[in-house]
Amino acid sequence: MSINRNLGLAFYRLYYQRNDFINPGGKEEQDRRFGNRNKSLLEAELPKLEDIPDNMASMPGVKALPLNTVYPGLVLGTGYVHGVGQLGEFKIGFYFDHTTGLPTIPGSSIKGALRAAFPERYFEKEIRLRNKAVATPGEDAKKKLLDEADYCHEMGEGRLAYIDSLIKEIIDGKDKPAFSVRELEWEIFEGIYAKTGDAEFRIAVPERDLFLDATLKLDGNRPDKNLFLDKDFITPHNKPKNGIPAEMRNPIPIQFLKVLPGISFDFRFRLLDDFQIDNENTSRKNRKLNANQRLKLFKAILLDLGVGAKTNVGYGQFCDPDAPASDPRSCHYKPPREDNQNQNKGQGQREERRRKDDPPKTEKTKEQKPFDINDYPPKSLDQLKRTGHVLAKVTTVSENDVTVELHVTGWTAPLIVKYFPNPKPLTGQWVEVEIKQLEGKKPNWSRILLETNKIRIIENQQ
Repeated sequence: MSINRNLGLAFYRLYYQRNDFINPGGKEEQDRRFGNRNKSLLEAELPKLEDIPDNMASMPGVKALPLNTVYPGLVLGTGYVHGVGQLGEFKIGFYFDHTTGLPTIPGSSIKGALRAAFPERYFEKEIRLRNKAVATPGEDAKKKLLDEADYCHEMGEGRLAYIDSLIKEIIDGKDKPAFSVRELEWEIFEGIYAKTGDAEFRIAVPERDLFLDATLKLDGNRPDKNLFLDKDFITPHNKPKNGIPAEMRNPIPIQFLKVLPGISFDFRFRLLDDFQIDNENTSRKNRKLNANQRLKLFKAILLDLGVGAKTNVGYGQFCDPDAPASDPRSCHYKPPREDNQNQNKGQGQREERRRKDDPPKTEKTKEQKPFDINDYPPKSLDQLKRTGHVLAKVTTVSENDVTVELHVTGWTAPLIVKYFPNPKPLTGQWVEVEIKQLEGKKPNWSRILLETNKIRIIENQQ
C-alpha cells in the first residue's frame, strides 16, 4: 500500500480515533482493532522521489553519506509517549518527520551520537568531581568521589585513544597531526578554533559544521515490495511479586515499531574546508581536518557505534553500500569462511582476518585434531584490541543472552553477549567472540564490550 497519508499523523492521532478508552472491549476485540491499524502502518510503501523532492542536496557545502540499516533494524523516538494500556497496540513511541511523515534521524541525535565518541565530557566531569572531593568532608564520601573521577578519567582516555586511532587512519599514516583530539572536538561541536587562557577564538556561526537530519534514501535500491517498517518485541522482566524474583516471572512482551534492515538513509552534513574567525576581518583559516576527512571520521564512528535507540542490543547499526565487497563494513561483504553459522542476519558486519594463533577454522577435515584449550595460551590485556577476536567459555545461556568468561589473563569478570540466532552455544562450550569496545587506559581496561550476535562455536571440541 503506497503512502497516501502522513504516517506520523496516523501513528499518533488517527491510531486512537473512535477508540473507547473507558470500555475498550475484550481481548479479541482489542487485538482486532489494533491489528488492523498496525497492518495499515506496516504495509506502507516507500514513496517515490518525485513525491518528496530532495531540496537539501543542492545546498552549498552539503555532503551526503548513504548508509544501510542492518539486522535487527533501527529504532527511533522511544522516549515519545504512545500506548493507552490496551492489548495489541504499539506501546513505545517512534519518531516521524512532521512534514513528510517518514522515519527520520534528527540531526541533533546524530550530533550527540558522534560527540559521545569524544572524550571531553568525561574529562570535564572528572575535574568537577575532583574539585568537589576537595571540599567534601569525610573520607568515605571523598573516596567515592575520587573513584568516580578515576572512572571518568579512564573513560575519557579510552575515547581519546579511539578517536586518535581513527585520525591516524584518515590521514593515511602521515606525521602526527599538530592538533589534539580535544581541540578537534571543540572545533567540530562547539565552533571553538583555539583557546588562549580565558580567550576563545570561535568560527563564525554560518561556517560551523551543520548536522542535518538523516532521511530515507528514496532514489537508491528499494527493498522487496518497498516495505520499510516492521514490528518487534522486547520482553522486560517485571518487579518481584509474591516472593517470586523478577527474573523468574513470565515477561510481558511489549510491541514496538522499527525500520527494517536493508533500508538506506542519507546522512547529511554541511562541512567547509576553511572559515572566518567570528567578529574578525582576518584571512580565512583552514580547518584541522578538511571536509572530506571529517566526513570519513563521522562515517567510521557511525559504522562502529551506530545511532538511535537500543544500540546496546544491536539496533541502530549500519553498513556501507558503496564500499567494495572485500571491505568488512560493506553491505555486500561475505566472510571468506563458508561455514559461518553465526554470521549476523544483517550485512556489513566487521570481520577481522584470523591470526595464526587463533583457534582452528570450522572446515572439517579428516586430519583435524580435537580442539584443546591448552594449545591456545590465554591472551594478555595489552593484546586486546577493538574488533579483535578472543576465546571464551560459555557459563550460562538464556533466550537472548550468552554469558562468557574470556580466555584472557587478568580479566575474570563475566561478560554478556546479546545473541538472537539459533542454534545457541551450550554451557561449557568454547566459543570465539569479537570485541566491540575497550574502555579505560591500556592495558588497565575498566570495561570490555562484546559485539552483538558475534559468536563462533569452536568445532571438534572434546
